[in-house]
Amino acid sequence: MSKPRSAETRAKMSAARIGKPLSAETRAKMSAAKLGKPNSARIGKKHSAETRAKIGAASRGRKGRKHSAEARAKMSAAKLGKPFSAEHRAKLAARVFSAEHRAKLAATRVGRKPFLGKKHTAETLAKMSASQRAKHAARSVSAETRAKIGAAQLGKLMSAETRAKISAAKLGKKRKPFSAEHRAKISASQRARRAAQLLEGM
Repeated sequence: MSKPRSAETRAKMSAARIGKPLSAETRAKMSAAKLGKPNSARIGKKHSAETRAKIGAASRGRKGRKHSAEARAKMSAAKLGKPFSAEHRAKLAARVFSAEHRAKLAATRVGRKPFLGKKHTAETLAKMSASQRAKHAARSVSAETRAKIGAAQLGKLMSAETRAKISAAKLGKKRKPFSAEHRAKISASQRARRAAQLLEGM
């Protein structure tokens, strides 16, 4: 069994290796030796706020550097299938970006069309539809609120430009027939609008 090296010896060894890059073969061997082995020294421990700040500052110093396509593919494969914890999802949901940060995010996305030419599968479309229905059900507007919205819109006429845009957007799209109840509401709304217009003209 070898004797533990003194702090002085370790410092000399470290200084002797400074600036000497490891060969690709040596790095591969070190990587293979550590593969699948957790860092036992860090299990159950968390970085302090000060350490996290230092790591963040060091990462910001990498601005302008980009990972290679190979490195991005490896990072993606390593994270694939790992769901976020409930705690992490809650933290993400609670984040509030500043106006400046939102403007920067928007600027980076200008002109980007990552989904151009692609189509969602039928399964994905069904999931998206179910998700939207659940959201709308959770945010259902009361009859009183709908009445207030309707009253606020009463008598307001859309510009010719707005009507043309709506018409162009709906052109060629088939819609489901309105129910008798919905047709009655539209008729009542139009009668009220015409009445309001007549009163304004008197």
